[in-house]
Amino acid sequence: MYTILAQSRTPMTEILLPLAVISLSMSIPIVAIVTEHFQKKERMRLIEKAIEHGANIDDLPLDEPARPHLPYRSGMVTLGIGAGLLMADRYAGLNFGSFTAPLGIGGFICAGVGAALLLNDWINRRRFREEAPPPRA
Repeated sequence: MYTILAQSRTPMTEILLPLAVISLSMSIPIVAIVTEHFQKKERMRLIEKAIEHGANIDDLPLDEPARPHLPYRSGMVTLGIGAGLLMADRYAGLNFGSFTAPLGIGGFICAGVGAALLLNDWINRRRFREEAPPPRA
């Protein structure tokens, strides 16, 4: 949709495209702030309930349990997406009307980010082993 708006040059689209981009990019931080607010509100409600019932606040599980770190996963996924975009650019030749999708550029960027994530996980592999929680019995 945005590619169609970017190609046409009318006064309405010259106003509509920047408004759409700004509103969509600002919605992500707004949703994150609202979600964090509701999580804090729920945590405070739990503390108030515990105080009302006379429970010890130190015994409450207020901190979220740490999830195990899965090294190499994000790098492999991003590298795979980049490789998929490169293959789609090479073999599919996707054209949307007069707009040609530059998948190769996006594929190189994704593949580069994936390679950087893999390299980062490989460099920090000892730290991941030391911080790993003990296996559950």
